[in-house]
Amino acid sequence: MFRSRKNLRHYKKNHDKGGLCPFCQSKPDLVIEESSLGYVRRNEFPYTLWEMHAVSDHLMVLPKRHVAGLSDLTKEEQSDIIAFIAKYQSAGYNVYARGEANKLLSVPGHQHTHLIKLKPKGSWLTLSVRKPYLLINIGGER
Repeated sequence: MFRSRKNLRHYKKNHDKGGLCPFCQSKPDLVIEESSLGYVRRNEFPYTLWEMHAVSDHLMVLPKRHVAGLSDLTKEEQSDIIAFIAKYQSAGYNVYARGEANKLLSVPGHQHTHLIKLKPKGSWLTLSVRKPYLLINIGGER
């Protein structure tokens, strides 16, 4: 997974606005669909690369209630979230969520599951160097 340098700078700059949850304070036009217990929204800072493929769409499924992990959801909330995940997985989206203890978790305290749709052609070589965030992606679509 990779975010462009521009997206990463914007994400870090806007991530913590006064300690409020960035998902709850995000723009309503990012919400694609919702139910009484959860919603699907566009990721404001999408990945550009996933599993050596360019990303064509990046969404997230979230419960409306703040919980750290899926195990903290009620049975009704679990059913609601799984229904969203199943719908998008059957439409070709990959499903990804970090665990509660993962140090890379971008927004602790509000569980979210990523839905990532890939472009059809992958890369045959991807080279990534941590600093200064250089990514070379050879082959596949742009």
